[in-house]
Amino acid sequence: MGVTAHQGKRLSTVSMTLPRSGVAAVRGVLLASLLPVVIACSAPSPGGGIPAAPAIGEDAWSLAGLEPLGDVDGDGREDCAAWILPSAVRLGLEEGLLLALSGSDGRVIWRRDGESPAMEWRGFLDGSADFTSDGVRDLVAGCPRKEVRGMEGGTVRILSGRSGAVLLTVVPGDGAAEFGREGSALGDIDGDGTPDLALRSPAPVDSPREGLADVRLHSGRTGAFLSSIREPGWSAVRSCRLGDSDGDGIPDLAVAWSRPGAAGRGWESLVTLVSSASGRAISRIPGTAAGGNLGRRMDPIPDIDGDGVSDLLILEPGGDPDSTGDTGPAVTTSGRFPRGRLAAHSGMSGALLWERSGEVPTLEGWTDLALAGDADGDGIPDPWVGSPGSGRFPLDPEPAGAAFLLSGRTGRVLRRVDGPPGILRFGERMAPLEGEGGLLLLSGHVMEDSGRRTWRILAMDREAGVTFQVDPTVLAR
Repeated sequence: MGVTAHQGKRLSTVSMTLPRSGVAAVRGVLLASLLPVVIACSAPSPGGGIPAAPAIGEDAWSLAGLEPLGDVDGDGREDCAAWILPSAVRLGLEEGLLLALSGSDGRVIWRRDGESPAMEWRGFLDGSADFTSDGVRDLVAGCPRKEVRGMEGGTVRILSGRSGAVLLTVVPGDGAAEFGREGSALGDIDGDGTPDLALRSPAPVDSPREGLADVRLHSGRTGAFLSSIREPGWSAVRSCRLGDSDGDGIPDLAVAWSRPGAAGRGWESLVTLVSSASGRAISRIPGTAAGGNLGRRMDPIPDIDGDGVSDLLILEPGGDPDSTGDTGPAVTTSGRFPRGRLAAHSGMSGALLWERSGEVPTLEGWTDLALAGDADGDGIPDPWVGSPGSGRFPLDPEPAGAAFLLSGRTGRVLRRVDGPPGILRFGERMAPLEGEGGLLLLSGHVMEDSGRRTWRILAMDREAGVTFQVDPTVLAR
């Protein structure tokens, strides 16, 4: 791996040889003025201020996700997991891999490879819960095309955030295809002291819900099936943990659903707040536009409205408050592409607390969400949203990208950070690292002279200075 350390304007490079080739997908964005930041982004072209990476195409490997872990290596700074997927067509490989990266210097702490040809690590990655109570968050990883008992079904694994070791493997009893495509960690819903799981699972063939997907709740300690959650006529897309929304003493969850719209108007979306004990929908939150993808990202946020229950941030990439909602992808009443929308909702009632849209329309709107620290000092953590489609002008075909820091309490824009020179699609994915020297992880690409795109993971400090970067040789064999 190549790790480049930046001290002011002076650069020094530390080289490491690690067993495997590929490309580190990258992100780039600046953190709140009160928090340093780790950014994933594409490397800029030569002369763009950041050294160019080896010319390995974006079709070879891609960064699919970043998740904060806590302080894995004991140096006082939070570390992160990077979820990297290869192109099976280009490389003849079908497995992805997971890396734990130091939040201090970007070095690899541990590595976990998939098991070809099982299409490992191609589902989801969630790092929001500590299943082992060791102070480091663990990872829930979906393997939707892992063979189970000789049949293509899927599994979900819990991996130690400290070591990458597999702690638990969850297998659906009916071998449901694509099990593990989406899921999340929840609070402790069965009372055994361990966080539990919400996992998307397509309904069995020949069942009344064939063609739709449910959410299955499983024990995080044993993997045992607990219950199913369904919404008539809708297919589950993803889920998110909540606090105790219905006051029964058990943590609840939010579920995003989709279904085809009427008369070819695109896909409709819905988010429900659901009782984990009964499966009952506590409240329903509809999308603002057909094709808006409400709930692409959801994150719980501490109590904004003072009712004693944590609230919920919901990202709608294709959403727009002035959208007509009758076309797909979403187009506003003025005929523009959507700006993207982030909204805060009550975790108790689902009521809208605030909403904020992007400044200009883009092809994608806002695409990622990362809850950081309390940048404005009002007692509520503040979210970053990524807008990789933000460019020099609306619908720029080669956008530099940008990230926006919003107030968690009101939604007002606190800060905008544009992609550094040479970077494209800055802010495509993000993850915050807390603690001393906290960082924000983001992603982007750069177009090299060869016509290929390469990737970087950058770490930025409070003043937007690059403190280190991880280049594509992190996967060198």
